[in-house]
Amino acid sequence: PGPQICRLSHRITTRNVQLESSDQALGMRRNRWVRRRLRNLLWSQWRNNWRRADEMLKAGLERHVVFRTVKQRWRGPWAMSNSHGMKMAFGPKNFREAGLHELTIRAG
Repeated sequence: PGPQICRLSHRITTRNVQLESSDQALGMRRNRWVRRRLRNLLWSQWRNNWRRADEMLKAGLERHVVFRTVKQRWRGPWAMSNSHGMKMAFGPKNFREAGLHELTIRAG
């Protein structure tokens, strides 16, 4: 999952971004949105369910979770990016390991 996430993180870069708001929750919401958007792009990029299953298995997800996630074809990419299986396969830890930096909050 590392190289794909790195390529996608170039599209949505969060490095050295300073938020003007002192609201910590705003930064957390934006971080979650960026990760969800990247998962959305991964889901859309894979095109068919066999490829999606292969990629999720490569990410280390259990087989029954993968196929339960992939068989939900009636849901769009944005909904699938918030699914339990995608969150487990491509969570915050995976994005940090791939080099995606989180949004920071400037104090005061």
